[in-house]
Amino acid sequence: MLRLSSALALLLALSLALALAATAPVASSPAVSIALSPRRRVRDTSDLLRAHRASPNASASGAVDAAAVAQWNALRMARDPWAVDPIAIHDAASLAAMGRVPLVNFMEFQFYGPISVGTPAQVVQVCFDTGSSDLWVPDVACAQCAGVDRFERSASASFRKAANGAFSVAYGSGEVSGVFGRDRVAVAGFTVENATLGVVDAEEESMARMQADGLLGLAFDGLASFSRPPLFQALRQQYPDVAPVFAFFLSAEPNSDGSVLHLGGYDDAFMAANDAEWLLTDVLPQYGLWTFWRVGLHSVFVGTSPPASSVPPVDLCAPDGCVAFLDSGTSLLGVPGDLYLAFLYAVTQQAQARGCFCGFTQYGFQCFVCAPDDFPSLRFGVGGDQFYVIDGPDYTLCVGLTCIILAQPSGQDMWVLGDVFMKKFYTLYNVENRTVGFACPRDSPKCGREAEPRAAATLPRSSDQRSPPTPATRFGDAASRMAIFGGLDAHSVLVLFVSGLSFVGAAFVFVALAKVMAAAPSSQQSVAAPALVVLLYWLSICQIIYYLSIWVAGLSVTSVAMASSSFCSMLRVVQQFMGSAILSLSGSLAIELLRAARAFRSSQTDLAPTYLFLTWSVATIAALLSLSIDDGGVVGFVPDLLGPCRVCYIARSPVWARLALFHLPATLVALVAGAGLHVAWRTREERASLGFQSERDRRRTKLLAGLSGATIAALAVPTLLGFLTAVQVVSATLPPFWSYLNELLFYSHGALNGLVWAFQGSALRASREHEQLLPRRP
Repeated sequence: MLRLSSALALLLALSLALALAATAPVASSPAVSIALSPRRRVRDTSDLLRAHRASPNASASGAVDAAAVAQWNALRMARDPWAVDPIAIHDAASLAAMGRVPLVNFMEFQFYGPISVGTPAQVVQVCFDTGSSDLWVPDVACAQCAGVDRFERSASASFRKAANGAFSVAYGSGEVSGVFGRDRVAVAGFTVENATLGVVDAEEESMARMQADGLLGLAFDGLASFSRPPLFQALRQQYPDVAPVFAFFLSAEPNSDGSVLHLGGYDDAFMAANDAEWLLTDVLPQYGLWTFWRVGLHSVFVGTSPPASSVPPVDLCAPDGCVAFLDSGTSLLGVPGDLYLAFLYAVTQQAQARGCFCGFTQYGFQCFVCAPDDFPSLRFGVGGDQFYVIDGPDYTLCVGLTCIILAQPSGQDMWVLGDVFMKKFYTLYNVENRTVGFACPRDSPKCGREAEPRAAATLPRSSDQRSPPTPATRFGDAASRMAIFGGLDAHSVLVLFVSGLSFVGAAFVFVALAKVMAAAPSSQQSVAAPALVVLLYWLSICQIIYYLSIWVAGLSVTSVAMASSSFCSMLRVVQQFMGSAILSLSGSLAIELLRAARAFRSSQTDLAPTYLFLTWSVATIAALLSLSIDDGGVVGFVPDLLGPCRVCYIARSPVWARLALFHLPATLVALVAGAGLHVAWRTREERASLGFQSERDRRRTKLLAGLSGATIAALAVPTLLGFLTAVQVVSATLPPFWSYLNELLFYSHGALNGLVWAFQGSALRASREHEQLLPRRP
């Protein structure tokens, strides 16, 4: 789910560009000053920009002219036939009486409203979010949490903390954690007893900058981390007469009181005033579960046909269609990662044909010498038989003659119809029939029925039997949107290919060492094999099982088993155990290199039993964590969130787990391996000239050095990128080059070990001598 922080990152980029635009020799008309209405939580434009995490291409300085922003919104309202003054229809008292929640429109980028929690009631402001399912509010002790109001659970006589109630939920812009329990929650005149409620005591900085205090999810229970059932479903259980629907009206005027959430119905007066009807479309399941409010898109056209435009329109979803979900918690329009550049190119072609100049700058993608009307319309074909159009002023923000496009990569293979889309169309959600409706004025050119309907059944991911979403497609071009290799996306195919090579490499080492150990003379059975042989033997076994688990997940991606909790639980245990063992054994081999290089000869002390004891102990503890924490466990050994196992990582790979169980130990292993290589290189001449090492020991040191080099090559880049993304220094959506490098290196560890083994002198002579790294017979 995209979050609000990414939305205003684009505004931040624009604000910096204005300093450049101001120096350009372009004449512009005088700005019309339109004051913004102050509100309790509204500060100024600089605060608005600081309220969201900047994108990697954005700078942290500069400011947008608030009057110019207001002018742009006022002009857009004048063009919009939907811009009926909502204040003339609603007031706060009537809304509350009719089961409605008045929403604060904060600069068109955040919409939130009040609920009360506990006994006695404590009022907090929450974002009503159709892109998530949990309800949480900030704890009174959370100084860094968002908003102004707090919930003091110790002051509520009705709050009951759940056993093992700790939770952690990750969103697109950050993570929150705390405890959950049950309490009384009142919203829009309804009181829900024993509602599941999270109390957050820690928020990441990016989450703490949103205007609302907390979040109330309105998606299905398949997306919930702890709120089962979600609040609206719980409300209907206690109020059976309430209709199973809710509706969002988001006004386009900044800081206005007209936005409203209607629980249990919709606004008949608004529909009548606009002579509108509801056009309904079915929600699509995901992995056999009801999660997001997903709908099928049979087309997404950028531009209009000639003669309205000199550039022909482009259908970004041809030929197989796309999937989108409605998300009131996302400010912008979300574009699938593999379509984002194609989207920008199509928009740019149309805008430049009308005199704009567009391109990437150090502040992001911008267009100059432009007006909102210079941008093409976007026509979304929904459900096979409907269409909805948003125009340039709806999805652009222009200050002076500099414009940005209010769209960003969605981080998934789905479109996200966020507030940019929802401000254009009144939306209705039916949790019982699982449908989404869009209000469309009759005879409107901006929405309606398709002249030639297309069957929604032809959409690519319209059922739970197709490939799961990926936060971004890294491998290939737009053709990679098509499901290949039995339903897998191209990125997963890359992971399977490289891990398959590593499986072969690890199997090669295992077979060779098994033959060596089996061929040891009977008189030597009591003599323990060197630690190198034992460690490498077990390392190859762990790698075989780990890479095999990736292939099992890949081959199961199109089956229902992939979505089952038992399958994912077993997969997490196996990968956590084997991954931790791989790191521990690799570190043990690096320590052996240090011992060999520092002593100039192999130590006579055999530490193999100690290494193995520590390895199995650490791996067992890590595996238990995957079962015992957070109502189903967490998985920390997640070097790649985009591979074929990603569906089992959803909500199970918090940042702390990845840092503690992968990034930190992998960094330690890489550092020890690097130290071993450094010492071995510094002492190479001394060891060779003084003769302190036998030929067998020199071969062993060379093999250890090669294995340590393979470990560094496999872990250095994934560890560095993992740290940077975990602490949000860089975006989780990496450039393709770094994504390729990250995946190719990590999943090639087994293949690199196989190559190192194959090119050692001992391995080349293995077919002739059975002494391979073992003492000769006297």
